[in-house]
Amino acid sequence: MIILSKDYAWYRPYKYDKYIIKNIKFYDENGIVIEVGSGWLENNHKDLDYVKLNIDEIQLKRKEDFSIKGAFIISKGKDFSDELGADLYINIELVNLKFGGYKKEYDNIRKYYVGSDYDNQEFEVSSNVKWLKENWYKYQAIVQENAKKLENIYYDTTIDEVAECVKNIKKYADKMFKERQLIESYSIEDYLKEEGK
Repeated sequence: MIILSKDYAWYRPYKYDKYIIKNIKFYDENGIVIEVGSGWLENNHKDLDYVKLNIDEIQLKRKEDFSIKGAFIISKGKDFSDELGADLYINIELVNLKFGGYKKEYDNIRKYYVGSDYDNQEFEVSSNVKWLKENWYKYQAIVQENAKKLENIYYDTTIDEVAECVKNIKKYADKMFKERQLIESYSIEDYLKEEGK
C-alpha cells in the first residue's frame, strides 16, 4: 500500500520517497487522459491530505510507459528551492477515474473527471476545454488602443484621425457588450453542439 501525503499542512504538494510531486498525470493505455498542474488532489476545492493507492510500489522511470497498470514517477530534477521534484503518473483504473461531464465556470468550459483512492476518498480533476473571453479581450485591446491615441492628441492631429478613433471605440465597444451577452448566455449544450457531441 502506498500513501502519498504532505510533509506539512501548509505545504500542499504530496511527497513520495525523496520526491516532491510537481504534477499528477492520469493515463490509460493510449496516453494521458487528464493532468493536474499541481502535486495534490482536491474534492470540492478542499485538499485531500493524503491519497492511498492499492499498489506495492511506484516505479521510477526515465520516460513515459503507459503499459504500467499501477503508477510511476519521472524525476524532474532539483528546482530553485533545491527540492527534488517528480511528475506522478497514475493509471486511471487504479483510482476508478471516470468522466464526470462538463461545467461552465466563470468564463470557461471545463471537462471533469471523478476518481477515488483506496480509502474511497473522492477527488475531482478538470481541464479547460474552451475559454469564452478570447474575443472580448481582443475587442477590449482595440478600444484601449484607440482611447490611448485620443489621450495623446498632438497639435498636428487631424480631425479625421480623431473621428477614426471615436468610430473604432464605438464599433468595438459595441462588439464587447454583444460578446459579454454571448458569454453569459453560453451553455454546455452550446459547447457540445459546436463540438458535434
